[in-house]
Amino acid sequence: MFNKQRGEKLFSAMIEVGIILLFILNIYIAKKTKKLDLLIIATVFAAFFENLHVIIFQNYMGGYYYSSQFIFSIYKVPLFIILSWGVIILNAYLIATKLTNRVAKRFLIPILVVMVDFALEFFAVKKGYWVWIGYDAGQGLFGVPASNFISWILITLALVFCYEELKEKWIVPIAAYILFVFMATAQNAIAGMVGLDFNEQVWMVFLLIALFATMTLVLWKIKPKEDVEPRYLTLAVISTL
Repeated sequence: MFNKQRGEKLFSAMIEVGIILLFILNIYIAKKTKKLDLLIIATVFAAFFENLHVIIFQNYMGGYYYSSQFIFSIYKVPLFIILSWGVIILNAYLIATKLTNRVAKRFLIPILVVMVDFALEFFAVKKGYWVWIGYDAGQGLFGVPASNFISWILITLALVFCYEELKEKWIVPIAAYILFVFMATAQNAIAGMVGLDFNEQVWMVFLLIALFATMTLVLWKIKPKEDVEPRYLTLAVISTL
């Protein structure tokens, strides 16, 4: 039992160190692609958002908390979670930039991000890295409430939109959070109007993905694609995997 616990702590420490090293690599990628501001914005937003929501929803169904087994944390959230936000959003941005145009990528990026989150949630919940309050393995998706995936989609949309539309980058995290709250409130109102409970909102996840995929395809050829050098795009893909 002791050896198993020691092995799990060692594995957790390896994940933390690995994400820190990956983040350092992504600083290099962000500087070379002139998107260091996006990496910083996404990381700062993550630190604020994660801690705020852990505190606000700590006693409610659908809330969550993180395991205390990790070495590095910023208040109530492991550091590797916060850094992962920056890595995932930056690389999804670069990949979508190469594939699509300035308009279409705003809908493609959230799809790429939530696809990564599907995999992360399945692994992390099984390992007990974070716990969703009031949910077991047979509820939601992988024991995770649908609201989590919906939030990832809406947060990413809000961040990318504000990042590209606002000249003053320091205000992007604030504006993105306000926009997210507005969209999340509207989504909850719609779910309430049609009588969807927490479990039934799973269908809204797939509906949003389908809607964003449709928007991406419709808007694909409106404007020419932006360019990302192949070597940095390759690093972005590797980082996402």
